Amino acid sequence: MTEAHVGDTLEAMALEKGSSRIYLHNKAKSQVDVIEREKRALIASWPITKGTVNVAIALDETHHRLFIPCRNGEIVLMDTQTGKEIAALPITKGLDDLKYDAGGKRIYAACNGDADVYEQSDRDNYKLLGGSNWTGRVDRAPGAGSETVFRGSAAARNHERRGSGF
Repeated sequence: MTEAHVGDTLEAMALEKGSSRIYLHNKAKSQVDVIEREKRALIASWPITKGTVNVAIALDETHHRLFIPCRNGEIVLMDTQTGKEIAALPITKGLDDLKYDAGGKRIYAACNGDADVYEQSDRDNYKLLGGSNWTGRVDRAPGAGSETVFRGSAAARNHERRGSGF
């Protein structure tokens, strides 16, 4: 097996299923490194300028988008075909982790005890969820387990009265 040294602070990666690319977030250089798995070679490095202290990475392979959340309170959207930054979505500062749900077309960002949730309209448009069923943040009811997620604070209050999740 061949090794390729690309950095000292590689904390997260995303693998494309439809190609042999790996996207690595290189925290020390504030960039995304693209590795060709079959060639075992670094083929590109894309700078992250719309956010600072990138800590995770998620991939929307269908729309060719990388989501690079940063602790300064931004999710940087990057095009995987060009390496260009498309936009920066505001989130709570202090990001811990981020997941993209392709089936639900949602981005979930765990930030400093809260969660910010975006819904994807199309490849370049995202809406912070709001309204009566969703506050844009996921509240955690007192005593709830880590798998329990509630849709808005009304649901959390309901959980407290009933003593169980739904």
